Amino acid sequence: MKKRIITTVIFLAALVLVSCIMVQVNHSGRVSSNGRRLGEALKQVNKTEITWDEVVPFEWDAMYCFTPYTSKEAMVQTVGFDSRFLQEGEYDDMVNLVFVKDQEVVAAVYGHGADLGYRLSAGEKIKKGDGTKFAVEKKGQRIYFSEKAVADRLKK
Repeated sequence: MKKRIITTVIFLAALVLVSCIMVQVNHSGRVSSNGRRLGEALKQVNKTEITWDEVVPFEWDAMYCFTPYTSKEAMVQTVGFDSRFLQEGEYDDMVNLVFVKDQEVVAAVYGHGADLGYRLSAGEKIKKGDGTKFAVEKKGQRIYFSEKAVADRLKK
């Protein structure tokens, strides 16, 4: 009888562990998939000005654009929670975007602008629906997205 109870407890613990792992794997897959979908959508842009609401192909509340070398601690403070998807940029040409929905990371883009095919210049936080405009400029195989207010200031 005791052996049967121990076996049942071990089986249930293993089942719970496998379920937790599957939830984490599914979440990671969704975050990566959304990042790829975003990259594909950005490469299809054929306008000279956009808002993120027009191009982001998933649900989100806020986008955070971190500059290279921003520490993970600073990212946690900015976003308001810790996540394994927050990564410190290690090179000057790093694109490091984090999209959040309901206090959860739903997409993360982390890579060299040359490899991704696009580069972004923006403020640290863009809220969905805030109407922030971005100038779009294509140069060869790369697309540059610059927050309109920043781009206009640079032209002056």
